[in-house]
Amino acid sequence: MRGFLRRISAVLGTTLGVFVPLAIVGCNAAGHEPDNVYATYGVHNDSHRGNCAYPTCVYPRGPTGPTDPTYPRYWTSRWAMYRVLNDYQTHLPPYAGTPPLPLREGVDYQKSWGTTYDDRPSWMPPVCLFSPHNHPPERDFIKHLPYAVGDSRQLNFAVQGYSFWVSQSGAIMQTGAAPDQTQNGGILFGYAFDSQPTPDRVDKNEPPYRHPQSFYFSGVPRLPQVPLPNAPIVSQNYTDLAIVRPDPAATWAQVASLDPAKLPACQLFDPPAAATPEVVRNAPGAAAKIPSWGSIGQH
Repeated sequence: MRGFLRRISAVLGTTLGVFVPLAIVGCNAAGHEPDNVYATYGVHNDSHRGNCAYPTCVYPRGPTGPTDPTYPRYWTSRWAMYRVLNDYQTHLPPYAGTPPLPLREGVDYQKSWGTTYDDRPSWMPPVCLFSPHNHPPERDFIKHLPYAVGDSRQLNFAVQGYSFWVSQSGAIMQTGAAPDQTQNGGILFGYAFDSQPTPDRVDKNEPPYRHPQSFYFSGVPRLPQVPLPNAPIVSQNYTDLAIVRPDPAATWAQVASLDPAKLPACQLFDPPAAATPEVVRNAPGAAAKIPSWGSIGQH
């Protein structure tokens, strides 16, 4: 799906499905990457770095701007996810909670709940390789995104917003969520942290820190030839993030001894034909026209 609809490379799944985010050092100097090495602009790998605004894919911060927040050393969170269908062009994220009025739940957006682990599709192997060049985001991953003063101002600077739009060629189109670039083929990736440090709700010995507030991005817009899944803008708002260590037996220990070279491919962005919805299979050439994070720089 268009955007990181799940934190596929950042979080190992439950026993229902474990993704293996393997990090391999190095980058193709010529700029061409295999189809299963995805452009993440430094967040999950150093591929496609020729498309970054800066050679190191690290954005310098101005002397008057905020300092970069960092992730806790480990954390777990549930979240509320909003799939915005209508009028998203004038009501772009970040959102303080539910999308603002006049947007209506069940009409203009759909709300769902979840936790940061994956359930795999039935066709996907229980343990598989997402990409041969991928790693979880580092604690200071936000250095790879530009500070978006417009995103921050939208919530009266209660958050620090970082976002950009990219084109299918991989070029950076714009800093900040507004104005909307969906109709121009743009893909949004944004993240917001609380501006003020607050105590952790579980670890009372941890100094106050700026909690992650939301992850907002482009989903798949409704296209004439492919009416599903119709998710042009998505916002994943964290609800109870805390310094809680994941259970190693249910996560990391399951993959510690595996050989990545012998794992089958997950095929998350290029599922087998039998797993593709019929409405897509029956639309000639439609699948190739759906822009996604998996197709950036591939065509």
